[in-house]
Amino acid sequence: MERADITRDILAAVGEFNGRWLWKRFTNSDCFGVRIAEPACPEPRRGEEPMLGVVLGNAGEEYGLSLFRGAGAAASFAALLDSHGPRDDVLNDMDMLGYTMEVFGRLLPEDQRRMRQAGQHPRYDEQVPHFLAKPPGCRARFPREAELRLLLLVLRAVVEADRKKLLQPARLGAKDGICVLAISGDAAAPQVAVTREHWWHAGGAAYPQPEGPRRIRVLSESLELRGLPRLDATWLVGLPTVPAGIQGDDRVMQVLLIVDEASEYVLQGQPVLGDNLQEAVNIIIETFRGGGLNRRKGLPRRIVFSSRKVHDAGAPVLEPVGIEYVYEPEIPLLGRIVADMVAHFVRGPRLSAGKAEAADSAEVPAPDDLKGWKAADLQLARRFAEYFEFGKQLHSSRVIKRYFGDDDLQSHLQDHKERAVVPAYTAWGILDYRASKNSKIHAEKMLAEGLPQPEAILLRDGCLPESVSRDRP
Repeated sequence: MERADITRDILAAVGEFNGRWLWKRFTNSDCFGVRIAEPACPEPRRGEEPMLGVVLGNAGEEYGLSLFRGAGAAASFAALLDSHGPRDDVLNDMDMLGYTMEVFGRLLPEDQRRMRQAGQHPRYDEQVPHFLAKPPGCRARFPREAELRLLLLVLRAVVEADRKKLLQPARLGAKDGICVLAISGDAAAPQVAVTREHWWHAGGAAYPQPEGPRRIRVLSESLELRGLPRLDATWLVGLPTVPAGIQGDDRVMQVLLIVDEASEYVLQGQPVLGDNLQEAVNIIIETFRGGGLNRRKGLPRRIVFSSRKVHDAGAPVLEPVGIEYVYEPEIPLLGRIVADMVAHFVRGPRLSAGKAEAADSAEVPAPDDLKGWKAADLQLARRFAEYFEFGKQLHSSRVIKRYFGDDDLQSHLQDHKERAVVPAYTAWGILDYRASKNSKIHAEKMLAEGLPQPEAILLRDGCLPESVSRDRP
């Protein structure tokens, strides 16, 4: 079967699955088990491996199906439901396959091309499935052919089980267990039997507990730390996943983050690819030896880890030198630092608000330099976006009421998110809003403070209303 044929078949299967409206009965906390008889499994090496299926859509946000795979499937699903959010290790370890519905115009160009090659030509605003595979230790990507075949088989089996009224929602830990689909036979028309079983995220027959803490081999020279001074300090150590990576390398990027609890000073923030626990331990040892950002040598009295794996991996280093170490899955201070870090990766570094000396800092592109003007336009757009995100004025009740009629900003952003409400509101706030009759609009203030020349030209000549002076400040 060619890739185009698989795409057509799985699109048809998604249509049938969506047509069952399972999210009307299944909440995002419900699940069902899946076992595929080895001869029928599109991935023979993973035959008979249990999977956990989760129907998406009950919350009214994302519609689709997620299949959690491997020995940690139930634990991954349970961690995602945690009210405190997933722990450091969860996103990295997760083994997931599935799809969510997305507007066609928002798919990556290569994903759009796959659909067109399969003879599908959706409208820009049409909802289509966005397929995703997330192997453990790797970033999310488009599924490979065997993974698409597997998802296709499960979709068909779920539809068949629901037609027979055998599929019922249940949560992990339910008294009667969860529905488990046993799939066999031909992939085009699979045979499905459904039983009720108890699958526990904390152990059980399907997902046994690991035997003892996981330890890694640490080089002997790493243990020569006894001569270092003792610090009356507690360090917080985490290994969060960040939305970044290296081109051509599918491994997840994490950051080994070390923070002094008392001062909240970040001692380390170094990238770690994949599940390289040895590298994570080496960074901790380097910090002991004065390799941190404060260049201070010493052993802290106590270390609190938000990553279970790093906690276990560091034990052979910490125990011989008498450092107290504990695991706490939720460390609020680390959480705040990680949130700022992730926002930086997603948004990029903030632009200068505009200084007078910056007005002549960028060369003006030639009139026919489309690439140069597009780059300047992108930078100006980023300034607009930062004004909405960080500026207080657009979040004040007075300004919100002036534009929307009431001050429930979040409600309006949610109700009109498909209509580009944020750019429209931001543009109004920068180009039109005046606090009083004689006040300047924010765009005039931006020009007065100074912008790189290309951006100043675009703002002054292309954005300002006719009623505003276009004279250069």
